[in-house]
Amino acid sequence: MPETEEIKKKKKKWIKYTLCALLLLLLVAITLLYLFRDASPKEVFSVMRGANPWLLLFAVVLTLLYVLFEALGLFAVLRAHGNKTRLFDNVKYAAVDFYFCGITPSASGGQPVVGYFMAKDGVTVAFSTIVLLLSTATFKIVLVVLSIVALFFISPIMFAPGNALLIVLFVVGMLINVLFIVFCLFLVYKPSIITGFGKKTLKFLHKIKIVKNIEKADEKLDSMLESYREGAEYAKTHLRVIVRMFFYTLIQRIMLFSVGYVVALALGAKEMNFFVFLSIQVVIATAVDSMPFPGGVGLSETLLKKLYLTVYPEKLMMPALLLTRGVSFYLLLILTGLFILICCVVRAIKGRVAARRKEKNL
Repeated sequence: MPETEEIKKKKKKWIKYTLCALLLLLLVAITLLYLFRDASPKEVFSVMRGANPWLLLFAVVLTLLYVLFEALGLFAVLRAHGNKTRLFDNVKYAAVDFYFCGITPSASGGQPVVGYFMAKDGVTVAFSTIVLLLSTATFKIVLVVLSIVALFFISPIMFAPGNALLIVLFVVGMLINVLFIVFCLFLVYKPSIITGFGKKTLKFLHKIKIVKNIEKADEKLDSMLESYREGAEYAKTHLRVIVRMFFYTLIQRIMLFSVGYVVALALGAKEMNFFVFLSIQVVIATAVDSMPFPGGVGLSETLLKKLYLTVYPEKLMMPALLLTRGVSFYLLLILTGLFILICCVVRAIKGRVAARRKEKNL
């Protein structure tokens, strides 16, 4: 590919991510206006200032451990394959995943950028695709398991009158996640069924004029299915590593979902039930998982407000909502963004220094 085309491609990607970031900021502004329409910002921030700073710091630590445990899962799979990546590199991949998932609709931007960073560190495109597929699969399995458990704790709250939107989104999220898991199981045990279904779907889409170039689409489908088949084969032959990744993901998610409970303690609400708070976060995560909102912004806050009204006194509800989302999403988004920026600057400086040394040696 000519260099000019490659530069154009890179520019288009960064324009896309910039537009996504601007969309995120717009959604945040609209969300804040919506949340404060019936609340006094002065009163809300007064309550927030009275929160226990040490417990809030602990909540921040939980979010950082969330990134670390995702890194440990990636590290386990890459090391088992013989890739000599450092734990630090995997922390970088986890940070990239959170940041770009957070600023792009349906969390679509995370994995392509993680793949790019892995390639820069010498991980082949084929294997990075396998790692990211396994990461997604374990996340979906963990979310489905936690969602089923959560229903035992918050069914009375969740199925109360006025929660129709939450129930519909939760059911849709569960269906999508379960279908993805079934898809992965078929890839492992019945790959021919997935291939046949994919080919038939492609022909149907071509017939109704949605897919124009069927040869090109067929090549893409074959390439994608081949990557998935390789991932399935890896999972079958490295079961111990997959189990480790599952438990890392489980711990990781529980840490992030626990932030809401720690915030409750910080605000002095000591009689709250840990499992109810954990379940609230799980249900909302499932409900917004497949929705086309960057980071679930707007939708997460709306659903959280509805559920928090059932467990908090009115005075604490808004401060709790802002602190929970502020720590578990917005602050972590800023921290991961800064971390990625520092990593990129350091890499660029090292590259220039290496280039100058090479020039001197010539």
